[in-house]
Amino acid sequence: MKRRFTGLLLAKAAAVCAATGLLAGAMAGIAEPHNVIEAARKTVEDFEGNPHRTQFRATIRRANAVVILPASPSTGDGSSRKGRPAVAVVHDGGRGSWSRPAFFRVSASGDDATAGDADVIFLVMKTGAVRQLKEGSMELGGSDGVDVTSVTTGVEPGIEINATADILAFVDVDQGEIGPSFFDHWRLTADPALNKGYYDEASTPESILSQGTVRTPGVEKLIGGLRIAEGIDDRTPP
Repeated sequence: MKRRFTGLLLAKAAAVCAATGLLAGAMAGIAEPHNVIEAARKTVEDFEGNPHRTQFRATIRRANAVVILPASPSTGDGSSRKGRPAVAVVHDGGRGSWSRPAFFRVSASGDDATAGDADVIFLVMKTGAVRQLKEGSMELGGSDGVDVTSVTTGVEPGIEINATADILAFVDVDQGEIGPSFFDHWRLTADPALNKGYYDEASTPESILSQGTVRTPGVEKLIGGLRIAEGIDDRTPP
């Protein structure tokens, strides 16, 4: 009888541990995309407060989409998936509105010691590049990728912005310059796991980026930062 009672206790303890493990796993899945959103928000705020914010603001107003690549956000799951997590939002400058955020992974053929792990904000200027983003995959630079012009913040105060590029990449580095071929063969690929973890359902970049923003504190802060960067301060009364 004693052995049977002990066995029941052990079985119940195992069930509790299993349930706790499942709950922890589920919470980690929820926390990961929120960490990326928070890192993206901080990146936008850092760029907005940069001495080059006049150029950044003037350009973001004309951007059709923005891809925010934080330096090294803590995703919360110890993931070794290839590429750094990034957040993309589509911008309707005419209406001053932003879409829901979609999650991507950004991988490169090789990293540079200066900016391989730096904060980067890609301002997508051309509709063709936005279309590729919605399709879930986009290659940068090279002979087959979209044209990218880098703007190194903190180095060249009087840098001239190339308005004809498909994408303007604002890179936050303390010293050195980013060459014209730095982003060659970088690839942005939709991250189904992060998107599902955030929206609690399988969603394509097309469906996410075609909808209005969601009312969650993290996203509202991120969009608020973008609106401030483009000169629309939600905190200012009309």
